[in-house]
Amino acid sequence: MTPDAFNKNIVDMTVFSGISLRFFSQPDVLAMIDEMARKVGVSLNRNNIKKLLLDEYESQKKQMKSKSSNKFVNLKMDACTREHHHVSYFAINVRYADEGKNCTKIVAIRDTQAQHSRTVLTQLGKYVLQDYGLQKDQVLCIVTDNASSMVSMVKQLNKRSREESSTTEESAAEIQEQSGDSNSNQLVKCDDFTITRATIPSLFL
Repeated sequence: MTPDAFNKNIVDMTVFSGISLRFFSQPDVLAMIDEMARKVGVSLNRNNIKKLLLDEYESQKKQMKSKSSNKFVNLKMDACTREHHHVSYFAINVRYADEGKNCTKIVAIRDTQAQHSRTVLTQLGKYVLQDYGLQKDQVLCIVTDNASSMVSMVKQLNKRSREESSTTEESAAEIQEQSGDSNSNQLVKCDDFTITRATIPSLFL
């Protein structure tokens, strides 16, 4: 086994199988795989494994930014709390077409520090979009649940887009004509989800 293959297995175990970093420091695990790791020149040190994961994250992000550049995308945003751990998360999925296939990527799972307010979610959403180089004119729609904080967050993102946009009145009128409604913040029921969802046309257009 090559070092690259060994490292890939470590990344796959932690990312796809949910194996914690503590797993690789347990004596019984080290007894099984430490010698193999040393033979291929791979360290099972916690910091080394964290670096592997971060390097893979940056690599995947770079690929996604390249493939989604100048393409229309749909966003799905959701927030949840793990009751037993008292940790709240905010997640964003991006969907776009690549060579005729639908691609869905998780671009962020962020700890909200137990805050689900519109302001906190708006800040996180805006940061992630900027971090991935997603421009406002790429986003076709944003899908959320009907939680008031989520709906308010998207409206706030829309509001900021209007404030930051240098669109002329003529262009704005054209956008409204294309959308068929001057109020692009309207909620549209989405029947594709088991739980009632709301699709919010984005003023990023």
